[in-house]
Amino acid sequence: MNTLYKLTIANAKSFIRDRAATFWTIAFPLLFVVLFGSIFSGTSDIKYNVGWVDQDGTQASDQLNKAFSKIPLLSLKVADESASLDSMRKGDVSAVIVVPKGYQAALGPALSGGSPAQPQASAGQAGNQPLAQLTLYTDPSKQQSSQTLQQIVEQVVGSINQRMSGRPDLLGVSAKPVQTQVISNVAYLVPSILAMALMQ
Repeated sequence: MNTLYKLTIANAKSFIRDRAATFWTIAFPLLFVVLFGSIFSGTSDIKYNVGWVDQDGTQASDQLNKAFSKIPLLSLKVADESASLDSMRKGDVSAVIVVPKGYQAALGPALSGGSPAQPQASAGQAGNQPLAQLTLYTDPSKQQSSQTLQQIVEQVVGSINQRMSGRPDLLGVSAKPVQTQVISNVAYLVPSILAMALMQ
């Protein structure tokens, strides 16, 4: 037992004397923990700025605006479509929701409690088309926020569909990507080189 103790002490001393091994084994992981901890700290209180484009301007679209405004994660910024997309490209908003013209007219009977009209399917389309369709612009380069926002919008639309009677779904979402960041090949190459250097 005494021999094992002496060997352990000798190994510990030789490890401490090797400064490179000490750094990569103890200091480097601690540095990474502090670095990533500071980068991702405070992300629990997330709020997404979302552009709101109301092309219908009716009472029904105003009620839809109120439904989205009740979601704590969203902060709606009202503007026209081109201004909202410009704000998205600048990074001021994370997504843009567009309410199409004719929204209230398409959903009129259902909103008043009546039976909704059946949509006419165009050539090459299935007959199960929504009566009205919101357009959601998201940024594919920000995958996590895009998926989160798309799920939120689909949940709101789903709850509205449940409140209204009739088939098919009365309201749908058309997700459209808008690339706000140009990702070059270097963006993929540099992290790979860094990873290889760390591994060596």
